Amino acid sequence: MRWNQASKGKLLTAGDEITLKKLLLGEIGEEEARRQAGRNADDLIEVFRAEQPYREIETALKNYKKFTNQRHYDEVADIVGDLPLRDGKAKKGWKDLAPFRYARETQERILDMIAPNRETAERVRAGIFDPIHESERQRTLFMGDYKDRLGRLKLSTKENISIDTPQGKQKMSESGLVQWLGEKRYQMRRLQGESMKRPLSEAGKEQMELLRQEIEAATAAVTPEQLARINEGIKEFQQIYKEIHPKINEVLIRNGYDPIGYIDGYFPHMNFDEPENLLEKAFGKLGFDFASKELPMDIAGRTETFRPGKKWSGNLLERKGMKTDYDALRAFDLYIDNISDVIYHTDNIKRLRAYEDYFRYNLSEKGIQEKIKAIRNDASLSDFEREGRIAELYEENAKNHKLQNYVSNIRIYTDTELAGKKHISDRGAEQSYFGRKFYKRINTLGNRVSANMVAGNIASAITNIIPITQAAVV
Repeated sequence: MRWNQASKGKLLTAGDEITLKKLLLGEIGEEEARRQAGRNADDLIEVFRAEQPYREIETALKNYKKFTNQRHYDEVADIVGDLPLRDGKAKKGWKDLAPFRYARETQERILDMIAPNRETAERVRAGIFDPIHESERQRTLFMGDYKDRLGRLKLSTKENISIDTPQGKQKMSESGLVQWLGEKRYQMRRLQGESMKRPLSEAGKEQMELLRQEIEAATAAVTPEQLARINEGIKEFQQIYKEIHPKINEVLIRNGYDPIGYIDGYFPHMNFDEPENLLEKAFGKLGFDFASKELPMDIAGRTETFRPGKKWSGNLLERKGMKTDYDALRAFDLYIDNISDVIYHTDNIKRLRAYEDYFRYNLSEKGIQEKIKAIRNDASLSDFEREGRIAELYEENAKNHKLQNYVSNIRIYTDTELAGKKHISDRGAEQSYFGRKFYKRINTLGNRVSANMVAGNIASAITNIIPITQAAVV
């Protein structure tokens, strides 16, 4: 039986469900649907007419997402052009290298070694890789501008403010109170708004009274100067998050992803892994933050064939609870580092995925290409299922692929440098030898050094390592 908003009060049989599906897909008309439904004809047509507009919107969205992928693919096709291969007979064309050679060279240098000519290498460099470096430059400026704005607030991060709340004493910093008090005031405004529409339940009244006591306790625990900084901090943080939100959605929609909703009075929720030993405390003194950045199980558990089209960010997910550690400045550092990747590198990731696909598809046998076309046109498959099946076909065809090593190199580069997915060789260390937590700490160090090297500041990258032994004995 069927029971949803479109068919409320209507009972459709299994056969009616099949007829309705055919009708929605345009495989049959209303007259034939009435004939098949018999006594349920009127109910079935009513459900069809209620659902049809939603299905049309759904189809339009699917077509748009398909268009965005095709747009990147067409862009790559214009950049790369034909794919002549260099072999014993043809001296000009693309050639492959041994895997270890890709591991030690930059992508720009690799192009000089494998492209058919200098013109092609320069065209691919300008169209595929130069935008990545420009995006990273813009990302760095973007993060710096917002951090400068927050730095001017001069909020203290020392946990030296003691608050007497109904739950007991709490130690918090000015930075922590910006988030804590900002969220409490937002919850209070929300309850006050609800109370103006209808009487609050007893639980709602109790929550409102608890919030009132907590807000009063926090206000009484600080000096007027501290409260002024905290109030200004709440206002500035919420304004910044409000400014960033449409920038995120612009990128998501442009690349075929669903937009995210906006939470009024938003503060990101983070859980921090505090330093537990001497070495971790030494890293902490150097500014390394080991806050939890775990991938959710449905992402982390996917196979190595999964190719994310954007950097994973927990800030793009629907909030499920209220658990968090309170530190507005620290949470923002983590938020802006992650979300700026989404804003500035999603286009680059999608372009690199299309670049990889362009080589794989065009260098595959005709039979494989036909199977791939069929999978891409199968509307019954989810994006994840579609990608998995295509990856399996490419894997079967790997031995016949003339540039397999280069394509694998592009896949690894996109995964590890931009999309935030670990290389398969890292998974053993993470899962078997040291555990996820140790891996995350080492990875944090690697990311900090890599960021300085990407920006061309090798001296700074080296300098980040030198003080470790000094800090360890402080």
